[in-house]
Amino acid sequence: LTDITVGQIEEWQVWVLSASKPATLDIHFRTLRAAWNRAIRWGDALENPFSGSEAPKPDRDEDNENVRYFEPTELQKLFAVTQKDYRWHCMIKFYLYSGMRRQELTNLEWKEIDLEQNEIHIAGRKTVTLPKIKYTLGKRSYTLPARQYSFRTKNGKRRTIPINNRFRCLIKDLFEQRKEITAMDQCPLVFPAM
Repeated sequence: LTDITVGQIEEWQVWVLSASKPATLDIHFRTLRAAWNRAIRWGDALENPFSGSEAPKPDRDEDNENVRYFEPTELQKLFAVTQKDYRWHCMIKFYLYSGMRRQELTNLEWKEIDLEQNEIHIAGRKTVTLPKIKYTLGKRSYTLPARQYSFRTKNGKRRTIPINNRFRCLIKDLFEQRKEITAMDQCPLVFPAM
């Protein structure tokens, strides 16, 4: 461990970049730097050669090279398939209108939706407590067990998502449907049992 130099690390970076993207190098670099720091704590190394070198910052535009948007015909097919289950249909539209991540949406609580300000406020970290709930939706019966769990956004930071008019109408419709389902007013989640 003591024979590795900053120069060797920089040569290694050039070698990795010859076959990989900067984001890959960044992941390997941070992992090795962390491993060296642990070796120092354990007494297996005196200094971290990665501390004297910097990993190139990945180009965030590079990560977007493969971004693909839905074509209108694809959206029509998606909506046609999900139309059979209103909650799934709403969930798909929530994804499209908000850009929320799956965990953010499945842990979204009604209290985080502010229709007066037209915003959704997602807490960076929170603990959700759910009571046991039995309800029927259409021909299906659901039982949600009582549970408590912690949720964290991808980076642990609070996010604010704007609500446009179409999104607002969707939220209101979903809230009205919620009031019609027995026992659902006990559940703080927008999409329970999803």
